[in-house]
Amino acid sequence: MATIRSLTAAVTSHPEENGARSLVERTLRVIGTFRERRVRQTLSEIARRADLNVATTFRIVGKLTAWGALERDEEGLYCIGLRLWEIASLAPRATRLEHISRPFIHDLYSVTNCSIHLAVRDENECVFIDRLHNPDQGHMRTRVGGRYPLHATAVGLVLLANAPEDVIEDIFAEGLAAYTDNTVTDPGELRRKLAEVRRTNVAIQDRTMNPNVRSIAAPISGPDGTVIAAISINARPSDYNDRSAAHIVRLSAASISRAIATASAAAPAAAAAAS
Repeated sequence: MATIRSLTAAVTSHPEENGARSLVERTLRVIGTFRERRVRQTLSEIARRADLNVATTFRIVGKLTAWGALERDEEGLYCIGLRLWEIASLAPRATRLEHISRPFIHDLYSVTNCSIHLAVRDENECVFIDRLHNPDQGHMRTRVGGRYPLHATAVGLVLLANAPEDVIEDIFAEGLAAYTDNTVTDPGELRRKLAEVRRTNVAIQDRTMNPNVRSIAAPISGPDGTVIAAISINARPSDYNDRSAAHIVRLSAASISRAIATASAAAPAAAAAAS
């Protein structure tokens, strides 16, 4: 009987398989060039950022556009297409959490009148999977699907504090970029902040990402107690009292955690009844 290693070697040595893997990898590199501040790109910009020649990029982009993963706007620039967005919206980690959290997000908004963010960690960044924006707070520039640094956002600080040690070390190795004069860029100071977050179950970031915004976040746990997300309120520093706001955010996070546990416990029973 062939070993797993020999089977893997046989598959990866097959020319057709290698070609397919190469094509998939190059296609993903093309899609990966689209970021928060790169929502519209020329073909040459995509080629340069994907590190591909223009002819190869032209073929890949053409197939992606024909399928609907990319679209061209009125200026001829490429952007993410609706079909890719439709598929991305089915991601279970985001959709299930968003569905359960939505009522609590609305409650938190009605009590605080502050913009609300819900985020999860994806490797060394946090991704906003839901937000409720107060239109009076015109200084808020975040968006659903946006990626933000862990060390400079309140939700990110919560997620980083509860991340494996190797993730924390990776963040330090990458360097702590400064986004405002208040951003913590010293590893020792950041470690102290992470320890404080773990002790208090709340993170307060004072104008560390946006010079006009003070944020307070708390962790959301899964059924096994592992932190899976974070929720925050975001407003001008003068809009709320830290102590009372922290208490409210923690209560909201705890309520969402309980709702997740209840939904997880009910799922096996519902599946058994349906079978």
